[in-house]
Amino acid sequence: GDVQIGNYGGVLDSNGDENDNLSEATYKVDMNGDGDKNDTFSVDEVLYLWGETITDDEFATNVNKITKYSKMFIQMEQCFSGGFVNDLAGANRIIMSACHDTECSWAKGPDWLWNQFTFYYLGAWTGSKPDGSGSVNADTNGDGKVSMVECFNYARSNDTASETPFYEDNGTRPGHSGQMPGGGEGALGGSTSF
Repeated sequence: GDVQIGNYGGVLDSNGDENDNLSEATYKVDMNGDGDKNDTFSVDEVLYLWGETITDDEFATNVNKITKYSKMFIQMEQCFSGGFVNDLAGANRIIMSACHDTECSWAKGPDWLWNQFTFYYLGAWTGSKPDGSGSVNADTNGDGKVSMVECFNYARSNDTASETPFYEDNGTRPGHSGQMPGGGEGALGGSTSF
């Protein structure tokens, strides 16, 4: 069976594709069953669905079954969503996550109905805040279109929660957490506009 990490984090990495290097001592648990709490371990992040779960590896396997597309866009807002970015990286894919693989993702007040990153991302994409509280102009280069990079940058710069959004669009790992374009990322998303 799968060993659950904390309340929400995931399951022990079974195929060695994760590089979390989490400390048993930090979590005060013997994850590998060797009798001490001095080792490191890695986890596959888990997406909790209605009555079931799917790991980042399983999700990526299912997404990889989609072979006919010109560009694929995946935006994830759940806690630990950054753990899905590397698994989903591929040709002609633009992937965004609300937070790092070891971080919780946070809602936006006062009604707490929206994930902060997604709230601002959707505002940039549609030109108005999802709650109807105002318009948004994320077209920073003034070309009359809003690119995926502009959406990411707007959301990242307005997200005040304690979370680190990630972006990936060059098909190689790892994703990038800073202003886009950067870290070799951003060409595909910069040329993909609404």
